[in-house]
Amino acid sequence: MKSLFMPILSPKTPTIPVSLKQSLDSIYSRSGAPWFKKSLKNTSVVDGEPVRFTVKITGEPKPQVTWWFEGEMLQDSEDYQYIERGETYCLYLPETFPEDEGEYMCKAVNNRGTSASTCILTIESKS
Repeated sequence: MKSLFMPILSPKTPTIPVSLKQSLDSIYSRSGAPWFKKSLKNTSVVDGEPVRFTVKITGEPKPQVTWWFEGEMLQDSEDYQYIERGETYCLYLPETFPEDEGEYMCKAVNNRGTSASTCILTIESKS
């Protein structure tokens, strides 16, 4: 028996209409739970070069933000630098190595909820 449901394929990447995005902003701002206004994106970098992961997070009260690599929390250090400016949070690696390749996660927590964003870092070999 053939399925009655057929996937709808579109050549365009789906986008959120501005009015819907404004509605989501309003809902999340009222709930106070952390919400990623700008999420992580997959990134590639040449071995030895720096990389910066940037997110924009809202939440009330202000969320506690932590960064993770392959399931392990990264401590703010010389190798993994936490940067915060208002709602913008960055993780900066001043130098990358092949072992830095993998999944990174930014996690935001407050007493109203938890939210996370993930991406994959690919390290390209020097030519």
